[in-house]
Amino acid sequence: MHRADRADRGDRADCVHRTDRAHRTALAGIRKSLASGALLADRLLGVVRRREHRREAIALAEELQQCDPLIRATLGPGIALRYAVSPDCLPVHADRCELGLALLNLAANARDAMPEGGLLEIGAANLGAACGGAATLPPELDARRGPEDSADGADRHRPVERTDEPADEPAGDPAGNPADDPRTDTATPMRGVYVRLWVSDSGIGMPAHVADRALEPLFTTKPDGVGTGLGLSQVADFCREAGGAVTVRSAPGKGTTVTLFLPACQLPRRA
Repeated sequence: MHRADRADRGDRADCVHRTDRAHRTALAGIRKSLASGALLADRLLGVVRRREHRREAIALAEELQQCDPLIRATLGPGIALRYAVSPDCLPVHADRCELGLALLNLAANARDAMPEGGLLEIGAANLGAACGGAATLPPELDARRGPEDSADGADRHRPVERTDEPADEPAGDPAGNPADDPRTDTATPMRGVYVRLWVSDSGIGMPAHVADRALEPLFTTKPDGVGTGLGLSQVADFCREAGGAVTVRSAPGKGTTVTLFLPACQLPRRA
């Protein structure tokens, strides 16, 4: 009798274990769906309403380290992730939240382009006259180059307007303390100097006519329920707001590289 009781308890424990495992699997799926829904909601909110962007100095190596768990979760287990950030990479002057969302959008696009797995590389390096690399800037960011010097058809540029007008005085601080200004911090953008942040996948790639439209809002070649057409549009808007530019370079069977050109900045010297 006691032996039967023990067997019965063992069966029930095994049943509970299997049920718990099934519940954990279901919960993991729910969490993934919620995360995808939250990302889509953020994309939609970014399209239908604009919030004030708070530009600040962002060290890309540290920011990528912070975003790494979310990027890997977005990519899934079949895609390898590699970082290639130059040791002397300058901070960028941009909105931290929008940068994080841009990285996740690019990771999601790369995942969809590599259904059989592959490699995603995220790298960064300095560009600009002070760094000896002005010739590699998109034409709209290089003041020394005119419209006739545009890049060849392999690069698809999203034009960005940039002004050097001083920012409005902070409304909430009569003393004009920049630390209290929600739109900026005390970092100083470096005129004509940019950081090139690239996200490159080994996926299926895109033909030229698709790459031409890749940055358009709501444009997608993915099936209904899979693509929203908002990911690359958010990336382009983020770069524009930061005073930078974005390019898409792709070819069928040769993967895709999306490059963000973001203003570099210097931090104030501490007393």
